[in-house]
Order: sequence, then structure tokens, then C-alpha cells
Amino acid sequence: MISTKNISCIFLLFASSIMLPSCFDNDSNDMYESEFGSYSTLGTITSTDKLLIESDTYGLLEPVNAFSFEDEKADSTGQRVLLDFNFIEKDPLIYPDSIQPVQAVHLYKVLTKPANDVRTNGTDTLPDLSPYGNNPIQINTATISKHHLNIQFYVLGYYADIAHRISLLLTDESKLGEDGMLTVELRHNAESDLQKEAFWGVVSFELSSIPECNSSQFKGFKIKHTDFTYASAEEDVTFAPTSARSRMIPSNARPLLTKE
Repeated sequence: MISTKNISCIFLLFASSIMLPSCFDNDSNDMYESEFGSYSTLGTITSTDKLLIESDTYGLLEPVNAFSFEDEKADSTGQRVLLDFNFIEKDPLIYPDSIQPVQAVHLYKVLTKPANDVRTNGTDTLPDLSPYGNNPIQINTATISKHHLNIQFYVLGYYADIAHRISLLLTDESKLGEDGMLTVELRHNAESDLQKEAFWGVVSFELSSIPECNSSQFKGFKIKHTDFTYASAEEDVTFAPTSARSRMIPSNARPLLTKE
């Protein structure tokens, strides 16, 4: 457990992180600047022969410094990335089929994985949930893009070389409600790491691993999790793939090492 003093410090850190300028603070046009003077987006790598990123916000992007993706081992098809970048052209025209050359400024390899279906399906056999843990996890932002549920989060840890496990569980509560919302559980296993300092991360869960997402009644998720006070919390996110926009990479956050 963490002390009341540490909880207060963590909430101050978390509150300050919410106040960080995001990549969608300016709604005057469809360009959203980060604190680095560049633009930010979540995206999926769709081609590796010629590195292309299907951005959640800006169409297809072609990084001219593709080697940086290789260095970060973030150059495989289907891999999600959070990218700060500059457009090469001064006034780019953004439309769905355009390919815009960009210069990557900051790159974060997003944990990209399926959800885990642990529903009993009417049997008496209870699933073993111990691998998924129940350590605190604080949701900063959550969006639903074309193929992913994206969650930016903070967790507690201490040793930077201990890989934590972040999981999304489909449980017996995971049924579409009358409002079209699907209840899921966001789990964090700190793998015995000390719970002392805040670490930041982003995860993209594949919608293809969640059958209910194929329903015409599906509207979004009710994400249950354990917050930093060890209380049960819930975050709602609605299905809005055309308006999903990512936040920038925080400049003062410690990135979390995660298990695939």
C-alpha cells in the first residue's frame, strides 16, 4: 500500500498532467500543435516496404526518417504508435487518400494487443485472473478509433526495468446494455514492482478481439478499473472513430515498460 502523503503527491502529478497542453486544444482548424511546435497523432503502421502510418487524425503519413521506427522496433504492420511530427510541406492538404511526407520528432511505441475474453459462458469453471493483477491504474484519456480502443494511463511503479502487464478483460458482466455500452475491465499487474512513482503509458486494444463491437447496437465502453485510492472506478468512452484524437507525448512523464 502507499501512504496518504504519496497518494496526495500522485494526485497532484496526475492533475498537472491533465493540464498539459494537448494536441487538440485549438479547434479553429484540423491542425493540432503539441508543445514541441509539431503535431501529434495516434496511428497504425500499414506498410513496411515504404513505411506508412494510417493516422487517426491526419490521413496517411510517410515518415522521411523511417530509421527511427526501426530503432524503436516500432516498424511492424499493425503496430500502433503515438507520434509527434512536422509536416514537410508548409500547407498540407489533408484528405483521406492523401499521403503526407512528415518528419518524426518524438516516437512512442504503443502497446498493441487483443482483449482477453475470460467469460465463463455458463460453465462452473472460474478463470484464473491472477496473471492480470489488480494494481491501481488511472485513466487519463480514452478514445475509440477505427480499429482500436486507445487508453492513455498512469500506473505506480519504481524500477524502470520491470515490465508491467496491462490487460482489458471481457468478463461475465461484458454484455451490451440497452444504451449500447459494453462493460469491460482494465487490469494492471505491476509484477511485484514497488508502488511508489507514477509511470505513463498508452495501450491500444484491438476491436477485432471484441465480438460485441461488430453489433450495430454497440456505442462504446464502460471501463472498470482500480484507481490510485484502491477504489473501484469507471470511465465511459463512446464510439466516435471520425473524431478520435490523441494527446501528445508528455515531456515530463516516465514511460512504462510493458509486457506484450
